[in-house]
Amino acid sequence: DVLHAHGSKGGAYARVVGTLLRASGSRVARIYTPHGGSMHYDPRSNAGRVYFAMERMLARIADAFVFVSQYEADAFAEKVGRIRKPSVIAYNGLRPEEFEPVATAPDARDFLYIGMLRDMKGPDVFISALALASKRLGRTPSAFIVGDGPDKARYFATVRELGLEDAVTFLEPMPARTAFRLSRNLVVPSRNESLPYIVLEGAAAGMPMVATNVGGIPEIFGGQAHRLVAPGSPEALAAALARLLADPPGAKAEAMILRAAVRERFSMTTMS
Repeated sequence: DVLHAHGSKGGAYARVVGTLLRASGSRVARIYTPHGGSMHYDPRSNAGRVYFAMERMLARIADAFVFVSQYEADAFAEKVGRIRKPSVIAYNGLRPEEFEPVATAPDARDFLYIGMLRDMKGPDVFISALALASKRLGRTPSAFIVGDGPDKARYFATVRELGLEDAVTFLEPMPARTAFRLSRNLVVPSRNESLPYIVLEGAAAGMPMVATNVGGIPEIFGGQAHRLVAPGSPEALAAALARLLADPPGAKAEAMILRAAVRERFSMTTMS
């Protein structure tokens, strides 16, 4: 009855298959959520020209669009063109249990990065910022980096080069809320994002957080968007990390305000 495709590759497969089904007499609905994939490309690049030409062609055989953020709706309109089919913005929703507080382990570290280990997500910026923050604080902040990805070996090497081996530990991928127990603060240093679920999860858990001003993250932070830092800047990130450690009660108060706002706008009920 319904083919809902989330992401560029799925969007291509489902709309083509849905069109073939319709040609054979089935009235299946073809609904597409543009998310990541082709949407990250520069429309002026060769790859971007190809992908966005395909998106324009495939848009003709979609019945409706669901966007997970205003940022993605705007990016689609700018890169692909005005949508001539029904569309809606439906923010990702969190389950009630995701708003339960997370008990921090007694030996928790200062900061946590969790996600793909690739430059687009900014772990390299985070590692450099830790080294810079140590000069501001007079001590080296401790951190866990949780995840896997194509640039992991290079990040290991950077940690060694900066003399951070005792402060930074790499861990294999694990559920977000399990990782949240390991740290007092969450860091999302991305250069490029859509509407990152890890920011929603961290906010719902009441974790003090430093994040970058990219993609749909300002939509999550709402009235606290002024706290977001410039992407790709170790200096700006280091200043934000130092500020968080300098005032833990203030950081926690900000986190609880953000948690209440996220509960109101990003719940499963609101999404439905």
